[in-house]
Amino acid sequence: MGKDPAQLIEEGHVEALRTALRSAPTLTTLVVQEALTCSTLSHVEGRVSAVRAIAEKVAVLPPAALSDVAALLTVTFEGGLAGDTIASELIAASLAHQAS
Repeated sequence: MGKDPAQLIEEGHVEALRTALRSAPTLTTLVVQEALTCSTLSHVEGRVSAVRAIAEKVAVLPPAALSDVAALLTVTFEGGLAGDTIASELIAASLAHQAS
């Protein structure tokens, strides 16, 4: 939109602001997307490395949010990386975080 939210409200564009807020990606999604952008995903080792980096960043999240991350990564890799591998890396990072 390119405008300050307060300006949208002042100009009477409250519904446009609501729509923009509803369609905005979550912070977790942005973290995942940023990590994927910075990764080499053309080979399995690169994809696993990306998942490990993401897992370290999201390890503090509750299980339901980690499940959402696993689903997002599974869809993102579309068979290029097993869902079990993704889940294992997320669980391992979460357990390591809890132990620290």
